[in-house]
Parts: sequence; C-alpha cells; structure tokens
Amino acid sequence: MTRDEVFEKLPEDALRVLAQKLKPLLQEMHNRLGPGQTFIQFITDLAASDDVALISYPVFLFRPRGLRIVVLHEAGPIGLTHWSALHNKTIIYPLDPVSRGIYVEGDRRVETEIVGPIHFNDKVTGIVLCDRIRNEGGVYGEEERVVFDEFLRRIDDVISRNVERLRKEPQIREQLRGLISDCYKNTLSTRGYIAIKRWDGLLEYFKVGENTELFLELDPNEGLCGKVLREGEMVKEKRLLSESHYVSSDNSIQSEIVYPIKYKSETVGVINLESKASDTYDDDSVVKLLQETAEAAAEDAMFYRQPEPNVALAIADLHQISLWIRPPDSPVELEETTKKTLKQWLMRLLKARRCEEWEKDKPTPAFVRHVPWEEAVKGNATPSPSGNRTILTAPVLLQGKPLYVMALELEGRSSPQDINTMRALLRIGGETIRRAKYEYRMRRFIKLTDQLISETHSESLIDKAVHEITYIVQSDHCTLFYQGPFGKPGLLVPGPSTAGGMYFRGQYPGYRPTVTDGLTGFVAERGESLLIHNVRDVDELKAIDEQLVWKHRVSEQVEFDCRSYVASPVFDFSDHERVIGVLRTHRDSQSHRSGFTQEDFGMFKAIAHLLSKHLSLFLEEKAHLGEYQERAPTLAQLLENLGPVMETTSRQ
Repeated sequence: MTRDEVFEKLPEDALRVLAQKLKPLLQEMHNRLGPGQTFIQFITDLAASDDVALISYPVFLFRPRGLRIVVLHEAGPIGLTHWSALHNKTIIYPLDPVSRGIYVEGDRRVETEIVGPIHFNDKVTGIVLCDRIRNEGGVYGEEERVVFDEFLRRIDDVISRNVERLRKEPQIREQLRGLISDCYKNTLSTRGYIAIKRWDGLLEYFKVGENTELFLELDPNEGLCGKVLREGEMVKEKRLLSESHYVSSDNSIQSEIVYPIKYKSETVGVINLESKASDTYDDDSVVKLLQETAEAAAEDAMFYRQPEPNVALAIADLHQISLWIRPPDSPVELEETTKKTLKQWLMRLLKARRCEEWEKDKPTPAFVRHVPWEEAVKGNATPSPSGNRTILTAPVLLQGKPLYVMALELEGRSSPQDINTMRALLRIGGETIRRAKYEYRMRRFIKLTDQLISETHSESLIDKAVHEITYIVQSDHCTLFYQGPFGKPGLLVPGPSTAGGMYFRGQYPGYRPTVTDGLTGFVAERGESLLIHNVRDVDELKAIDEQLVWKHRVSEQVEFDCRSYVASPVFDFSDHERVIGVLRTHRDSQSHRSGFTQEDFGMFKAIAHLLSKHLSLFLEEKAHLGEYQERAPTLAQLLENLGPVMETTSRQ
C-alpha cells in the first residue's frame, strides 16, 4: 500500500480547530491514564523512504502541572509512535513483546507507555501517547488498553465531525451567497440576506446589496424575520410601520418581503429582501423566484443545524433561565443571575483566563483597553498586546442594540469556532432579558392599575401613571393634557409629562392648542381613543378619518417628530360624556420599534380610564379651593410667557 492509502494529512485550519476541541478530552484521558504525560501528534508532513513515513507533529502535551503546547520535529523510525502509525494498532510497552525491541528511551523516569493511532476517513492521521513515571501508577495492562482504545474512538469522532464541517463550509457559504445575490439582482432590491437558523439559536447571515451594515442583528424571535421563522409563512409588506412585528433599521425602506426556507416541515431560515420603492415585490414572479431559491437553499441550511454536545449543555442551561415563569422581583437580580451564568459557561467552555462585562459608559476592563467599543460590539477575536493571548468580545443584544459586551481573555490563539460559541451563549442571555422585560412590564401595569383603583386621589399618583406608561408600552414620551380655565374654555393645558418642555407648531408657530387643533384636540373633541402606526402614512391617516390631514389635525411638534402615536380621552368621573383630559404617548422617528400592538393599546386605554377619578378630583379640588389659577402658573407660563420651547424625549 502507498503512503496516501495509509495516512491522511489534515489541513492547518483543521488542526487549529481540533487543538481546542480535543483539549477537554485529552485532559480527561490524562486524568484516567496518567500521571506521566499525555499527548497527541498529528501528521503534518509525509515522504516515502524504504516504505517508512517521515512524520513531523505538532504536540499537545499534558503534564501533572498543567497544559503547555510545544512543536517537535522527528524523522526516521521513532519507536512506539512510528510503529503504531505504520501498523495502525495500539501498542503497550513493556506488555507487548514487540514493544521491547523498538522502544526508544526518552525520559529515564518513564516505566510504561501506551500508543495508539487516530483516524480520519479510515486513514491514520496521528497518534496518541500516554506514559507513567516509575512508582506512580504501575505498568499499563489490558484493562488500560480497553480504556485507551475507547478514548481513541471518541477522538476519531471529534476529528470526523469537525474536519468534515471545515471542508464543506466554504462550498456551502459560496452557494448560499450565490443564491441571495441572484435574488437581489433579479428583483432590483436595495439589499437582502439569507438568514439560516443555527443549532445554537444564532442566525447565520449571508448579506448582499447597499449598506448591509444597517441590518440589525436581531434575536430569532424579533422582527418580521422572527415572525416568519416562528410561523413559517411568507410576509410581504408595503406599509412597514403599520406592521407591529417590524423592527426598523433604515427609515428609507418602503417595502420588504420575507420568505421561509423549509427543510421538510421545519422552518430553518428565511430570505429577506428590502427596497426603497413601495411596489418592488408586487409581481408574482418575485414570489416564484423566492420559492425556488428557498428550495435550493434548504439542504445547505441543514449544515448549520448540527449541534456540538458540550456547548449544547450550556445553551440548555441558559435557555432554562430565559423560560423562568416568574423572574425575581428585581430586574437587577435577574440581570446579575444572567451575567453570572454567562460567565460560568464562557469560562468553562472556552477555558478563559478571565471574563468581565463591559458597559459603554463605564470603565473598560484593563485587558480590553486596546479594543474600541465599536469593534467589540461586532463580536470578534483580537490578539492581546502581550502577543501570546487572544481577546474575544461579543455583545448581549436587545432589539439589535448592545446592552453590554462580554470580554474574554484566552491563552494562545483561539479557534474560529470560539467566537460563535460565545455569541450563541450571549444570544440566550439577551433572550432571557427580553422575556423578563415583558414580564416586568406586565407586573408594573398590574401594580399601577391596582393603585389607581384602590388608592385615594393624589397628584403624585397621576404623575407616576404618566411616567410608568413609557415603560409599560415601551414608548419614548408621554403627556397628560387637561382642560384649564385661564378664561379660555377648551384650552388644553399640558400637565404631568416625561418631556422637559412643550412646543406646539400648528399653522401658526407658538399657538396654544384648543380642542379643535392637533391630534390631541381631535381625541378630546371626538371622545375616542386613537392608534396610529405611522403618522407619516397619509393613507393610514385618511382611513382613520378624512380630517386627519397634515397642518390641520396633524399639526403639533410632537407629531412631526414621532413615528407611532397613541392617545385616549380622560372623562369626568361624574359625567362620562365630558372629556376633561387627553393622555397621549408616542415612539419617536428614530426608534427601532414599529407601531404599538393591540396589547399596548389596551393597557394604555385602561390606564386612561382609571385616571378619570383621579384627574376629576384633582381639577375639582383646585377649582373648589380657588387654587387652580394660583397653583398652575408654570403651566400658564409655559404657554403665555416662555414661548416656543422644543420638546425633548426621554428614552426607556
């Protein structure tokens, strides 16, 4: 047989990956069969000379004091290692008679050695060696041979899984990029991507087109793509901001189509295309093209569905936290638990020297001071200034925005898979916080409604309700307006607000709104709640009411700056037909969130309804005591004396 029929040389990139993958297994092997040394040698060079292979090996060496990596260059017959590789057999010195004639003494303290081959494609690709020092464990026997051969089988499995993936991946990536490129060009889209759902919960992206950096890296449960991944049905949307699942990354995009990639009945990915034109995806030929592309991508998508068992345990542990039915009372406590669990698994899986979180506006951990924040949030690996370590950084994301970055310091060079493992764990961390945030919103809504129902009137409770709304419905600003006397019936006075000031534009700059002006006045006049997904969508406004025309009913400064708008009337507690106030909130034009959901709308209306008693008592008390005019100079001054003051928003 020729050397090529016996031996298999692995590519260098495969050796770098295997160096990381095999460390835990070799450590376990060393613990069972030591206490001398345990190492693995991969064939990296082959030459024929009298039917004897010349072999050089990178060596991963375990000693009782720990791990260190060295490189040896050996040539010619080298005793047990060469014999084991050439004969494809395990050999024990001095148990096997043949071993006594070929054993080459290296360390005089060694009393016994066991050597066996490891394989790829049924060919020898290296050897594993264990030995024992005299008087520290005794001579290897048949029992140790059984244990050793089982470890060899496990090592062969690790090699097979990882090397096959490394050989396939470039071809698969090229095929998927080609498929999305064809879709992008043939539909004249602005940009697009194929996103494949990986085994670890991440999405593997293949992006094309203009400004692909604008794409937000979302959790698979978020956005239109998340909706298609969950439901397995195509979404084609021309009025994006009216779609409650939409998460905006570019306000110039007018239309989007998302098509599921299915393998059998499972949705394993999506094709996403975006356009600055509203009619790009109207033609039926677009859907047919995406259907054909999805079918062609399905088989390749399954490549990313193959799990790695050790990382899968960490994913399961973190996912269990994310499914807590009742998170702890304090959001801080949940976040600290999440961080602690993330650190534990990152340290364990990646064998990191240290792990710290990094928040943008707080001091940078010392070992990552050379890494800019803008690079850290992308998720990457960089050499440390010392040159013999690697720094890994990746963000915990919520709605595509980084909450904080986790930073790891590793010994030596990292594997290409390390950063993906890290990103996968942090994605679950983000999912944990996202799920919990919804739970905390519900808790605060229930607590607020309970207080509004059970407590007697207080000005502080009205103020609290206004400020709580921005958290409960995830808006950027909220204001309660009520009717003030000031000698002008129907004048709407801004009361408690999350804004630093109010400014009304209307048809005449600096005007004071009445119930006939703006969306606030519209709600007060009609006595009906109002939900607008996109204030700039003239068709949506017209569908609600013919009067909702810009610079007529849509006229306040806040309406020029907002994207989505919700308002509800507050009625007199003793006269349910008389409007005494308007509660309104909005998401501004720069928000990544789209329109308010019906659930948001329902909670908002409930709070406005429960404010009826408290606002009625407040206005009645001030009027009765004659304090209204005296206690409200700041409100009057805001309109009478201060003139135009730009409204500011507070973000949650």
